[in-house]
Amino acid sequence: MVSAGANCFVQQASARVIPVAVVLSVAAGAALWQLKAFGLPLLGATFLASVLLGVLSTYAAVRMRTAVAAIAVPAFCGALLPGVAVSNALLNVMSGSSSSVLDFGSAVTVALAIGAGLVLGGLFATPGARRALRRGRRIHVHSVHSDTTALPVIRDSGYDPGNGSVPRW
Repeated sequence: MVSAGANCFVQQASARVIPVAVVLSVAAGAALWQLKAFGLPLLGATFLASVLLGVLSTYAAVRMRTAVAAIAVPAFCGALLPGVAVSNALLNVMSGSSSSVLDFGSAVTVALAIGAGLVLGGLFATPGARRALRRGRRIHVHSVHSDTTALPVIRDSGYDPGNGSVPRW
């Protein structure tokens, strides 16, 4: 929760984005803990939590009329990043442990699951978010010109020798 707020501060997010990013970070963290408590492995739990975060941040961004990344990036940095796994993998690499490559590979895989889950969640939520946006605001454009045919800008009068023998319109 604190790291999501700090990320918003570092990224110079507007004041109205910070509480939303913090709440979504808490929701993603709670989803991750619950999924792990149900017995899902870390990779699957992180993927499903990031799908949930992608859906929620897409809807929130549409309602707030801001970019999805302004909400999603601080939220996943606050709740889902595998910081401890990466640091343990790097310590194992430096100590020369034989399992260091596996540890680092699993940390990178979790990071890839976060990205894939956010994208998939955004794709799931985009049609519904567009419908919600259309329901929320009705724009009526009253145009004087409803004809969409092209206007003749340059007249093609054929060959013009430049001596005044062909009239220019």
